[in-house]
Amino acid sequence: MRKRIAFLTMWTDTQYTLDLIRVMGEQAAVLDYDLYVITHFVNYYNAGSQIVGEENIYTLLKQMHFDGAILAGGSYYHTELTDVIAGTLKDMDIPAIMLDCEKEGFPCAIQDSREHFRMLTEHFITEHGFDDIICLTGPEGEHHAMQRLSGYCDALEKHGIPLDEKKVFYGDFWLDSAKKLADDIVSGRIKKPQAVVCGNDYMALQLCWSLMQAGVRIPDEIAVGGYDGNPDLMHFHPLLTTVCNTCLQTGVQSVCILHEMISGEKAEPVSIETKLQIGATCGCDPDQVKSAVMTRRHFMELQQNSLFLHSAYSSMMSSVRTLNECIFALVNNLYLLGSDNSLKICLCTDWQGDLGDPDSYRKEGYSDKMTCILTRDAGGNIETGGEICLSDMDETDTPATTLITPLHYQDRAFGICIRRFSSENVSFEQYYGEFCQIIANVVERMRMNHVEQELRIIARQSMDIHQPYKAVLRTLREKLYEDPQLEWKASEQADIIGISLSHFQHLYQEFHEVSFHADVVDARMALAESLLRSTTLSVSEIAGRCGYTDISYFMRAFRKRAGKSALAYRRSCVQGNAE
Repeated sequence: MRKRIAFLTMWTDTQYTLDLIRVMGEQAAVLDYDLYVITHFVNYYNAGSQIVGEENIYTLLKQMHFDGAILAGGSYYHTELTDVIAGTLKDMDIPAIMLDCEKEGFPCAIQDSREHFRMLTEHFITEHGFDDIICLTGPEGEHHAMQRLSGYCDALEKHGIPLDEKKVFYGDFWLDSAKKLADDIVSGRIKKPQAVVCGNDYMALQLCWSLMQAGVRIPDEIAVGGYDGNPDLMHFHPLLTTVCNTCLQTGVQSVCILHEMISGEKAEPVSIETKLQIGATCGCDPDQVKSAVMTRRHFMELQQNSLFLHSAYSSMMSSVRTLNECIFALVNNLYLLGSDNSLKICLCTDWQGDLGDPDSYRKEGYSDKMTCILTRDAGGNIETGGEICLSDMDETDTPATTLITPLHYQDRAFGICIRRFSSENVSFEQYYGEFCQIIANVVERMRMNHVEQELRIIARQSMDIHQPYKAVLRTLREKLYEDPQLEWKASEQADIIGISLSHFQHLYQEFHEVSFHADVVDARMALAESLLRSTTLSVSEIAGRCGYTDISYFMRAFRKRAGKSALAYRRSCVQGNAE
């Protein structure tokens, strides 16, 4: 059997990470390995059941066979998860390496930030004659931030420019520090420099935007340089002068190091040139020819996203009630996923749960044998049914890159989605996470329909009038928390169940220890908190999505629950994540 490498990472919906996966897959293929990318979609942390369901995907490390693993620990916002994955790798006792981060007990492959940042800084010195250059790097003490600062210092020293500590600023590798630096420059608190070199492209681009908004001409008044060559930012104006391909080089290096750990043999890495991309922000392009671009890849992304947005996929899936209807809807919408790869949608054998013990369901791991409700091969041929065995998955004739993501509803593990690509042709739609979550929501609805059918049978057979109601009210509450924005009325729910309003209210309070009305408010506020944490939607938009037509009423209700306004809550979440 061909050897396998597991690559554990986040942000697979970005071109930055996709390019990294592609070159790692190519290097793995040269060395005759299959690359398995195991990832999930929601990259933030709270104690909610949604995150538990997402992160369960990494239990596959114990259920599948791997000969080695690469962990991009820095890509996870939930640092405790990184520790859990690293602990799992140690327990597995297989060769493992950290990519672009350091962790005790593991070798690592880290970007040569110092040399490449020296190259960026030196460009402004030698090509433009600048000697008044500010450095905006990352957090003080962080490895990459300090390496890039060292490269800046090396360039100054090489050209006899004294280092001025007042021109060194520690940022956050994100937007806020760039905004602050721009504000300080515009206000005069910091003397306007000839140029600013930034520790990554996000800070560089935000710095350009903030300065331009204040009337500062880029690069005529201040030149700006970035770092990373992030392909997700290539279509923004202005096009950055930046260092490209450093992360790709490190990804290839990590595969070669892991190969040596597995086989004892050194490997020659595939050639990837780290280069300085000249854009419109340094002054080399006085006519601003490179001031704005639309790459073919970004154009295709926009077309894909538009296709998904205007497709009938969501509406077709919302009407699904049975497994056969689900398969039919999926087959009719597979055009939304690229056809140059194979796809398997797999459910655990126990996905319906145990009606006799509804509180006991699969939260961790997956069944070794799984049912493939839908399979599409690389030639476009579609099959339904069949099985796979996680401990003995099939392989292709040639090395391939396989992407595995979770199918779950909150903390209930339903199964996985498997996509397999040729190593040089990896792609991943930005909406793929939503595509999969819609499947999971449908599976949950089918499970609940199954429960309701079984409960109706039990209700007819049982002399205990309370037990059926308990299960029905549990299902009702699950629906409430799934779609809290709907108009929930106690009288309507009582009619559906077939009992009086007062009896319904009494039973709901007895079973859930909260009134129906209070539970509706709790469900809506929980959704509001989630949207405030994870989106940039306005408060009025969030109020609408949570079922409130009166924003003032929503704001009062939110303040009563959270003890602060919605905007204050969002700011506290942002500050918490930054810390």
